[in-house]
Amino acid sequence: FVPGPWGVAFVKQYRAAGLNETIPLYTVFSIDFLTLSGHGKSAIGTFHTTYWNQDSEDPVNRRFVEDFRKKYGYFPSQYSAQAYDSAMLIDAGMRGAKGDPSDTEAMIEAMEKGFPSTRGPFAFNVNHFPIQNFYKREVVADADGNPTIVTRSVVFENHKDAYYKECDPKRMM
Repeated sequence: FVPGPWGVAFVKQYRAAGLNETIPLYTVFSIDFLTLSGHGKSAIGTFHTTYWNQDSEDPVNRRFVEDFRKKYGYFPSQYSAQAYDSAMLIDAGMRGAKGDPSDTEAMIEAMEKGFPSTRGPFAFNVNHFPIQNFYKREVVADADGNPTIVTRSVVFENHKDAYYKECDPKRMM
């Protein structure tokens, strides 16, 4: 994990040193559509994992990506998807509480039922952490030789965080 400009510098130095010829580079949250233009072609051939994939065929995700690209002219990052999901989650909670933010029990109950997520059907674990997939993605050259990101596989399906069994759900409210 090397975020922002440090991540861009690291990936460029990795390639300049020739390490990409012998050791595949795997990162997490260092390369995405937010930083891809900074990385440029040096990111081609690298791999990373994330909880969201822009090429998911889920209808909510497809609409989100299409609307985002139409408005901004580029692919959204995982952070954009996360922000969209956050707004949809808050909306679901407020609808469940009939607009009363002091009715936290109704909000939590409504949020636990799910909301239209870019990640597809969404569920919370007993500790209110998401149960979610993680994807392996690769940076490849598109038809013009420019870097783009494609999903290669699911690394974890319906993954639960490692500590949920140690959490007391009553203390999570």
